[in-house]
Amino acid sequence: MEIRAFFTVTELEEFGEPADILVIFDIFGASTMIAAALINGSQRVVPIAGADEAIKLGQILGRESVILCGEKNNLPIPDFDMINSPVEFDRMAITGKTVIYLSEEISRVIGLKAASPRILLGNFNNIIALAENTKEFKLVHLLCAGRGETLSFEDAVCAGMLVDLLTRNPHDEKGINDTAVTSRYLYGRHANDILGLLKESARGRKLLKQNRQRDLEYMAQIGRSDIIPQLAEDRTHFVRLL
Repeated sequence: MEIRAFFTVTELEEFGEPADILVIFDIFGASTMIAAALINGSQRVVPIAGADEAIKLGQILGRESVILCGEKNNLPIPDFDMINSPVEFDRMAITGKTVIYLSEEISRVIGLKAASPRILLGNFNNIIALAENTKEFKLVHLLCAGRGETLSFEDAVCAGMLVDLLTRNPHDEKGINDTAVTSRYLYGRHANDILGLLKESARGRKLLKQNRQRDLEYMAQIGRSDIIPQLAEDRTHFVRLL
């Protein structure tokens, strides 16, 4: 197995060559929220780059059949139903509905020539199942989606956990790039306190100021779910990996 990790979308874009499978990590955004939507009964999640575009799509599909989800600078967006809070799905009636999720990063990645034919979303919640479902692939790309061109430390740590799970045998060491090695090192430094890591991160501190401790606790639970979001064949939406 070869594992190549990338700390920004631009790094992946410049690399150019797609892998057998691409796993995207966006802990405070898409990879946690889309998985949470599917866990709570959504039939599909459509990533959209802009708020206006999301609202228009909601009108086309029928407002009663969709949930608009997303935020800007950790704040609600007018006419949206919810912010990036996984625990909020517990109170939303979303079974059978389409969730339209605002994510410029994910929308950008899907459109890259370097994007793989298979795209999964990874987080701390599904990391154990993720390792089981990626271990047979020969070439795996891991992308820390972050925010634009800025590395998100929590994304790198989660990617590093997957690297650690996939490289338990000595012969697995040969095929991992320097970024994957760095990610695994970062995970090793924080493996015993993932919640503490999230609290200390820039976005985590913002959530604490908004009294969103429960969101952080949700995101930090390792292996709580086996639901892995997978990009559908038409590349327009995410569904459960079967």
